[in-house]
Amino acid sequence: MKEKSGFKGNPSFQIKEYVYREYVLDPDFPIGAFVQENYKFSLESEVITYLHFHNCMEIMYCYEARIVNIENRIYYLEPGSVCVIPQNMMHNSKRNEVIPEDLNSPCAEYLFLDPAVLLGDFFTEVYSFQSVYDQISREVKNVITERENSKLCKIVRMILKEMRSKCPDHDMVKGLFLIFWIELTRTLNLTSGGRMSKRRELTEVYPAMVYIREHYKEKIDTAVLADQCHMSVSQFRKNFKKCVGISSGEYARNRRLAMACQMLLETEIGILDVAMLCGFTSVAAFNSCFIAKYGISVSKWKKENCSIKKKVYSHRVYRSDNNESKK
Repeated sequence: MKEKSGFKGNPSFQIKEYVYREYVLDPDFPIGAFVQENYKFSLESEVITYLHFHNCMEIMYCYEARIVNIENRIYYLEPGSVCVIPQNMMHNSKRNEVIPEDLNSPCAEYLFLDPAVLLGDFFTEVYSFQSVYDQISREVKNVITERENSKLCKIVRMILKEMRSKCPDHDMVKGLFLIFWIELTRTLNLTSGGRMSKRRELTEVYPAMVYIREHYKEKIDTAVLADQCHMSVSQFRKNFKKCVGISSGEYARNRRLAMACQMLLETEIGILDVAMLCGFTSVAAFNSCFIAKYGISVSKWKKENCSIKKKVYSHRVYRSDNNESKK
């Protein structure tokens, strides 16, 4: 894999448009695949005129040479390479050589997924998937070649093979992606194993965790959470802190803040409405919690993280079973 910083002067990219692609994933099994068996791949243009970004992670497996633009960096991918693109990163790609028009097989296949939900049962609530995304961006480690890590590339091929079947084994895919994730964090020199959850430890408070995930928009009473776990309030507080590592109140605030960040990044909803939709009683309370967690005000964070200037903006909804969509 060769990298060039910037794309000015590269005739393959003449960007005029930025597109937000929303992928609708099954909340119980949040992964989709664009493979030859279930997706109609369109012919690629010689010149790319737009970049796009998603609400989920994309993993691309290359069968032939490709050129990809990620956040204004150009990569030349060789066959067998894997490209990992976190959510909200601008990108697009094309074949890096002339291909006959009658060629039926795609030169790349794609996975779209939400790692935090897919692997939610394997990691504790204090584990930060966002830290992995940030590390990928900081180290510019989007591309892994077969030579660099043959194991990781093989795992992606195995996941794609599983996803080609009409009824993929959910446990198999989750297990394979767990191995992929751990291997990816090793590549990034991050530690994941120490924060993997012991499911037995979480079992007794898991009903409360599910309740908070589903009711974070509402006022949450500790007594209700304790009742969900068939415990007294004092017993629940002690056990929740022991199992999860933080109090149920902090867990709820973290959930609200995480959903607020996602809403601020992916929508044009104002700060006041985001605060109300995510369970905060006021903008002041929202901002106070935000600063305590991230060390920056909501408005400043939004300005810094949503500063992409778009000449043209469009929003398209994609589903993995929609064969007429264009990659």
